[in-house]
Amino acid sequence: YTLHTLFPYTTLFRSVVPYQGVEVELFSAEQKSQVMKIFGAFNEALPEGPLAARLAQIEKHLDETWMCWYGGFGPNDPYYFRLQ
Repeated sequence: YTLHTLFPYTTLFRSVVPYQGVEVELFSAEQKSQVMKIFGAFNEALPEGPLAARLAQIEKHLDETWMCWYGGFGPNDPYYFRLQ
């Protein structure tokens, strides 16, 4: 047996995921605000202080962030998005 047959997902964690989508720096101020709301929603389990610190860190690097979207736009359409 090799490491890959015993643990096939180990290579996944060592891979580099290329940037895809659009650079958030190209978004309007309103669109950037919406992106920050997404980050807030996915970090809302943090206590108030750490949440504020995390969102400040994210906002500091927002113009270096990329967003991609796959899927539909209807209320029942499946979708996937990634912020990196």
